[in-house]
Amino acid sequence: YSIGLVLLFALTHLQAQQNVDSIFNKAIALSRNNEFNKAILEANKALQADNKRADIYVFTANVLSWKNNNDSAMLLLNNARKLNYLNDEFYDAALNILMRAQKNDSLLKVCDEAEKQGYKDSKNLILKRLIAFENKKDYEKIITVLAKDENTKYLDDKAIADILNRAKEKNSYQIIAV
Repeated sequence: YSIGLVLLFALTHLQAQQNVDSIFNKAIALSRNNEFNKAILEANKALQADNKRADIYVFTANVLSWKNNNDSAMLLLNNARKLNYLNDEFYDAALNILMRAQKNDSLLKVCDEAEKQGYKDSKNLILKRLIAFENKKDYEKIITVLAKDENTKYLDDKAIADILNRAKEKNSYQIIAV
């Protein structure tokens, strides 16, 4: 009798998990078709069924950010953070959302945190830091970061090289203006 109850519970849980996954997969498909509002609705349905799915919070935060709803996106990322979902997917989303929102100080803090947590995409961390420094008009910091031996390998990236060139140009204007 008790084996039957355990089996019934396991099957019910498996079916519920498959339902959450199918709803989430529908949300992903909708987002790929640029149907962001529908994707958010489906993702919210999935979260109502299982509010411990940090991956769904991160996905929904990304979609909201694509719609320029960065404050709402950050709230959802905080839900993922509370569930200790601090992996590369989380940091990719957080870095991009903070960059889009131009929350430069927070972006720099999350870059540091991601690095300490073992975030693997060091080129993305450098790029996000440079973008934050450029937004803050801290051109000297851009030049200093990219002058370090361990960072010169990133200069072959066009976006990074462009930021450095703009920083050098604006930094020289600042020096002349003083």
